[in-house]
Amino acid sequence: MKLYPTAASLTFAVWSITLTNACTDDVPGLAQVSCLRETCAADAASDAPKTDACVAAGETCNGMDDDCDGLTDESFPEAGACGPSMGECQSGTRSCVSGLLTCDVAFGPADETCNGQDDDCDGLTDEESVDEGAACGPPQGSCPAPTDLCMAGALVCPAAPVPSREACNGLDDDCDGAVDETLATVGDPCGSATGVCLPGRRVCLDGVFVCDGEHPPTPELCNALDDDCDGNLDEGPAQVGEPCGEPEACGGALFTCEAGQLLCVGGPGPGEELCNGRDDDCDGRLDEADPMAGGPCGEEVGECEFGELRCVAGSILCFLGVSPVDEVCDLLDNDCDGRSDEDDASPGVSICPGLGESCAGAANCGPGGLCLNDFGQRYCTARCDGVGDCEGGFVCDDFGEDRLCRRDYPACDRDAQCEAGDQCAFIPGRSPDRVGAECRPPREGGLPFDAPCGGELGICANSLCLGPANHCSQLCGASEECPAGARCLRTPYVLENGMRVEIGLCLPGCTGDADCDANRVCQYDLAMLQEGLVGACDARRDGAAVGEPCNLGAMPPQRCDHAYCRRVGDERYCTQGCVTADDCLPTWTCEPQDFQTSAGPFSLGICQRP
Repeated sequence: MKLYPTAASLTFAVWSITLTNACTDDVPGLAQVSCLRETCAADAASDAPKTDACVAAGETCNGMDDDCDGLTDESFPEAGACGPSMGECQSGTRSCVSGLLTCDVAFGPADETCNGQDDDCDGLTDEESVDEGAACGPPQGSCPAPTDLCMAGALVCPAAPVPSREACNGLDDDCDGAVDETLATVGDPCGSATGVCLPGRRVCLDGVFVCDGEHPPTPELCNALDDDCDGNLDEGPAQVGEPCGEPEACGGALFTCEAGQLLCVGGPGPGEELCNGRDDDCDGRLDEADPMAGGPCGEEVGECEFGELRCVAGSILCFLGVSPVDEVCDLLDNDCDGRSDEDDASPGVSICPGLGESCAGAANCGPGGLCLNDFGQRYCTARCDGVGDCEGGFVCDDFGEDRLCRRDYPACDRDAQCEAGDQCAFIPGRSPDRVGAECRPPREGGLPFDAPCGGELGICANSLCLGPANHCSQLCGASEECPAGARCLRTPYVLENGMRVEIGLCLPGCTGDADCDANRVCQYDLAMLQEGLVGACDARRDGAAVGEPCNLGAMPPQRCDHAYCRRVGDERYCTQGCVTADDCLPTWTCEPQDFQTSAGPFSLGICQRP
């Protein structure tokens, strides 16, 4: 039984037939293939017609019997001579060994050596021989030792370099280890001293002689100088002979050089140069000599100063002067008309603010004027000696060592007494026997109600920053006069004359200390009970804390920081108002207490200790 590949699928089919010769027996559907190890017999017989017999192929070098003669690789197309036949190389014979082509040569390429032969078989003799370039012979001083050369198939050692006279060439000619030194002509004068040229000194620089320090010749110009240092002046400047000038003024003109001046000659004729962006005088330059240029300009009156006329881009302009500006109130003549601070629309009238008008500084109030800072209100004023020295609406008052006219603001003790837009502003020191408050506009940039104030925090809009808590407050007579959420609380105040009085201050309403910030406590007020509040957030009074003893009848009185001293039998202690027990100290209770006032009886929660 044998295995045969099919032509269509390259798979193997198994056939059970008796064969007399593998190369000639007929197998239906078998393609013609190589006989591999079998031998094709010319007289082989078969019981079936030989329709697909094995056919012999041409023999190649592949380790197979391609022609089915029983021999392997006995002949192949590549047989014959092989390898180079050039120089010292000789061709060999190609053979087949183990199915691979090989070339057997007697002499193949080798490294090139100096022997007059082509060792590497490239058609060249003794090129880049491996034995060339070795040092030979001893060095002479600092000169390098010679290296051998390949000449006519033999290595030759040339003569060693011999020291010679040093030259300016970047080489060590005298073999002393230095380059371009001790040259005889170094330092000699060089260059020309003719015309504008200046000589220099001969130096060797980077292997080349140069003339150091000379002023060399330059192309000739029309300037009455010998620029090219040939002994002649102004011969053949580059511009001479070229067209010049404006077409309409200097048409057809050419440049010529006369007495060191480049002139435009031959046109209708040069005119006077003007500042107009044109070459009026046909000299090849624009606007170089306008009659007005360089003259003074402007005026020197008041703050104005003279300038200088200059030609810029075809126009005459005034430079470096000080020009008039609009008049301002600064005691200076800004518009340079010989008058200071005048109102041009109203002759004889000053533009400076009058008495009581706003100002930024003394200069804004005109000659001899003063700018008064009256508790945040800045306005022009004047000095005075007493009653009747100031205009209507102003009074004479002390300001440090000066007596000045100030606005006569109406006195007040609450905002409700002031006109719309004004506030009852607190003015310390205005009056020793009353609360110093006046109806006046709010301070510009002042802090609003209940804002922390004082020091770096700033000033209140009404200057009313009171108490240890330092919050902006507001004078009042009743709670409805206060901002939303605030209540009017009667608060003790000491006048400058030492008298103790009570003033009404708008303060945030509260039902206990928890409603206030860390710097204030809930001070009770009987008038607030009808509004469902215990009191208002205010600073602690100068007195004992809640739970400590108190006695308002003692001398001096023993007051409470919450302003309420409770008496239970013979015992008196400081307490505070409350709505629930949460407003009191731990373990204390909130107990109602009846009060009788002109408005009738009512109850107030008072914290009571156990």
